[in-house]
Amino acid sequence: MKHLYLLILSFLIIGSTLAQEVRSGDFENWVKRESYSLEDFNTFGEVKRSEDSEVGSYAIRLENIDNPVDDQFGLITNAQIGDKILGGQAYDESPLSLRFFAKYDLATGDAAQVLTLFKLNGNIIGSASVFLEGSSNDTFLKFSVPIVWQVSALPDTVVFVAASRDLDEDTVNGNGFVILDDIHFTTISKRHKELNNGDFENWSANGVEVPKDWFTVDDFYAELGFPTPYPLVSKSTDAHGGKYSMLLRNIEQANDFAPGIAASVLDMSRIEKPGFPVNRNWKFLEGWYKYETNGDDSMNVNVVMYKLGVPISLGMKQSNKSVSDWTYFTVPLTYLTDLVIADSATLILASCNPDEARSGDTKLWIDDLKFTDNPLSVFERTRHKLGVYPNPFEGDIQLDGIDQITGTEFQLINVNGVVVQQGIIGKNKEIAVRSDLNRGVYFLNLNGEKIKFSKMLMKK
Repeated sequence: MKHLYLLILSFLIIGSTLAQEVRSGDFENWVKRESYSLEDFNTFGEVKRSEDSEVGSYAIRLENIDNPVDDQFGLITNAQIGDKILGGQAYDESPLSLRFFAKYDLATGDAAQVLTLFKLNGNIIGSASVFLEGSSNDTFLKFSVPIVWQVSALPDTVVFVAASRDLDEDTVNGNGFVILDDIHFTTISKRHKELNNGDFENWSANGVEVPKDWFTVDDFYAELGFPTPYPLVSKSTDAHGGKYSMLLRNIEQANDFAPGIAASVLDMSRIEKPGFPVNRNWKFLEGWYKYETNGDDSMNVNVVMYKLGVPISLGMKQSNKSVSDWTYFTVPLTYLTDLVIADSATLILASCNPDEARSGDTKLWIDDLKFTDNPLSVFERTRHKLGVYPNPFEGDIQLDGIDQITGTEFQLINVNGVVVQQGIIGKNKEIAVRSDLNRGVYFLNLNGEKIKFSKMLMKK
């Protein structure tokens, strides 16, 4: 589960309790965010309308985003790409060259690709392909690429594909872009039948209402031009405080389910990077929620605290239990070290685990999010009472010091925020750790009615 942040710090003093508001964490401010889909083309990934054009008012911009977890790139085509290339535009002429304008600035080792295929009865009878590398020095360059014809015959279809990376590569080497404009076919100076919308002037507006300063999965679908029967993230008048809350829900599409997701960022490319500033190592994120599920899905609230772009704390709340009344929750935050003070944070909320959506009826309401050191709920403070050993560990983990820990839910979470193991603490107060866990840092979270506990562990 593509595109993040500004925040105004606000402090609230209630008695002796210090808290930091999450900007728009009360979900009172919503804005309509416009995006645009390109007519006559399918677009994938980082594709945007560009007002920086050589011909007319608009061009198409494809971007590479170098992400340690999942590289992003842009691709457009007038066909359907899968195991085979299907569809395309009806075409019955035989030009000699493919021409277009391009402005680009690509990382070393990356190459944008522009490809045209002419087909007859489903067979390729002609093609033109070119790679763009390096930089055009902020100037549109004109390209003329010979079309190689394999047989002397008129095609019935033309397929166009352009990508900000080599289509045979799996990754990108760095951030970069290519802007394309006025794609057409010629013989000498004669222009042939135009490629539909090859000048990229025709766009459809896709406006979605989103919470201010948050990026939602609806933004992502709007950018791709994929309509949904209803918003996955929307404004709800069923609120804990104020007039509105945020409602996240699942959707059923193409015999599969997708969750509602919102992140405290401004675009999908920054969903795994710092989102907004904080000024201290807060101990908890707190808020209020309601949840409707048949038990197959689990709500997700994820918090990552950063220092200079490096994660130093992870927190997560999951629950597969329906809650019909507004219910208070906290997400404990444990830090790698008390010597480093967090400077930023990111929140990611989802109506269910994005990799395990099983229902189209799941709904999650969230309201009044803030950071605090003194949560409203009263629970047994176990930080100094519960022993966890050995640490670092190689095999099983032993817990000691609290009798009520039996039956408590536990989670082991890696530094990317992924739950790698979860279960229930048995009478022996022991966690049989998976043998295939990689070496590194993990967070152990315990979440029971009387016990809330989080601790950083190291796997040798």
